[in-house]
Amino acid sequence: MRQQLAANGHSAIPSAPNGHETRFNASAPPPNIGEALNDMGTELGETAQSVFDFFASLLSTFTVQCQVCSVQSASTIHEQVLTYGENLCQGGAYDEEDAADLRLGEPV
Repeated sequence: MRQQLAANGHSAIPSAPNGHETRFNASAPPPNIGEALNDMGTELGETAQSVFDFFASLLSTFTVQCQVCSVQSASTIHEQVLTYGENLCQGGAYDEEDAADLRLGEPV
């Protein structure tokens, strides 16, 4: 391909080799089916490993977010319970207006 580019007047020829130029030269025979499948399997394994790494990082990030949310919810509930308990001891937690809303078995 480099020879064709040079023969057709292209002066800027890429310096990096193409994929088919790195392993085989023009005079060598093409790889057999076993080598091709072996190379494809190696490439597929590398791709699968990168996908696995991506999902592992995604799962760990999701886990951390769930833990942060759980801690935030638990601390909020804890604060509400403490506030209710303090108001209960001070006598301000029960109002007569709220009693009508809390009757069980009756429609609101």
